[in-house]
Amino acid sequence: MGKKSTKKSKRAKRPFWTKPRQAIAVLALAAICVAALIAMAAVNGSTRPHRDMHWYVRDGAVQVAAPAMENAYDTAGYSTLEGRDDGPVTLPGATDAPDPAATVAPIAVPTREIRPATEAPTEAPAQTPLPTADPNAEAVSITITAVGDCTLGGDTNNITGFKRFHNMVKKKGYDYFLENFRPLFESDDLTIVNLEGPLTVSEDKKSGKRFNFRGDPGNVAILAGSSVEICNLANNHTQDYGKSGLRETCETLDGAGIGWCVGGQVCYTDVKGVRVAALGFTKWDHSQDYIVRAVTEARRNCDLLIVSIHWGTEMDYTADAAQRNLGHAIIDAGADLVLGTHPHVVQGVERYRDRYIVYSLGNFCFGGNSNPTDKRCLVFQQTFRFQPREGLTDEGINLIPALVSSSDKKNDFQPRAMAAGQGAKLLKLVAKDSRGFTMKDAVWMPDNYLVRTGLMVEDDGAGAEALDAPAVEAAPGEDAGESPGMGT
Repeated sequence: MGKKSTKKSKRAKRPFWTKPRQAIAVLALAAICVAALIAMAAVNGSTRPHRDMHWYVRDGAVQVAAPAMENAYDTAGYSTLEGRDDGPVTLPGATDAPDPAATVAPIAVPTREIRPATEAPTEAPAQTPLPTADPNAEAVSITITAVGDCTLGGDTNNITGFKRFHNMVKKKGYDYFLENFRPLFESDDLTIVNLEGPLTVSEDKKSGKRFNFRGDPGNVAILAGSSVEICNLANNHTQDYGKSGLRETCETLDGAGIGWCVGGQVCYTDVKGVRVAALGFTKWDHSQDYIVRAVTEARRNCDLLIVSIHWGTEMDYTADAAQRNLGHAIIDAGADLVLGTHPHVVQGVERYRDRYIVYSLGNFCFGGNSNPTDKRCLVFQQTFRFQPREGLTDEGINLIPALVSSSDKKNDFQPRAMAAGQGAKLLKLVAKDSRGFTMKDAVWMPDNYLVRTGLMVEDDGAGAEALDAPAVEAAPGEDAGESPGMGT
């Protein structure tokens, strides 16, 4: 029995390849495994992450950089000066991958007209042209006015609400809507709004959205008739009616002589001999790295750079860390003023490196809601002094608390400035979320809202310190009192 057991042990140690059946089975299994590995490699190759989906790290914060939307803000075949071109023209940066190793597409040399630079970028330029301001020119002052969301139509998913704005146009006419602020807009040098929703007759409605905004192209007269010079189109509603709706919006604005900016597309204009550039971004469409590179490039082509950014959380009165980090990065890249929108309510203002970041202006002439719960908003003004040898200096700001409606009970789409009592409460709310300055030590423009309403003594600023007290949550409605006139 022991001998037999020994023989069995020896047979168990024989190599498998000496047994044909086992060898065939093992080879077949190996072939199957190799085939499976090849198939997995093919699948991974076809579905590997796009090079856009990289990690971007800044100041210890880690974020996933979202790729630029495919063909985002594409205005192919459209030129802002000559109408339709023979060849396609795509907005610079529209499909740019936010790759840190890449460079921003060259931006066309600024012109002497308000218009976005839609010329196709040249290849390998030797150097991007720098501003050519006369170094011996006298100093000039330029006042910028900025307001928040303007939806000159309504939500087409709510026909009743959509028709309300349309019917108001028919009843009151175009000049009605911005009547209370027209003198202010006419007295400044440049007025910028966030146009939230296309002006188009397109039926290419984007599916799956809770709100689809659209306004009649004729409503551009609301802006043109009240001295609005530039519209930021970078927001989450600009393509509610597809690329065709966006292209028609751009064409409509051009026809009215109003400049526009969107997704890295730069709008240049000369104001009193000072070259001003306006950029607009939606935070979710581009990585921080791409935005910073675009701002850096635009900075080289202008004397004054204004960046509009759609960001933050809706109905949140406090700017979050992501907003602050991106706002700082935009200033670091060369912006002179950052204007925030999207939350639909006001947020704080920050003075960072002697530049202002307005985190949220709130709504303004807003047809997207027939009766907003909070009708409060903010109008921001700043005056810059420019001298070629000295550059830009701050000559003061103006914070005008306002309401999107002249009626407390509904939205009549006619914004107006607040009276002193309610205005002070809103400014306290703004001060609570503000950084880098206080109401007391801010440099204010002459004849500002605080002076007009008696909240501050013009000579010494006395009274403004009361606004730096802890904010008292104000009711959305307006208090009794006469609203101060603006710009007269």
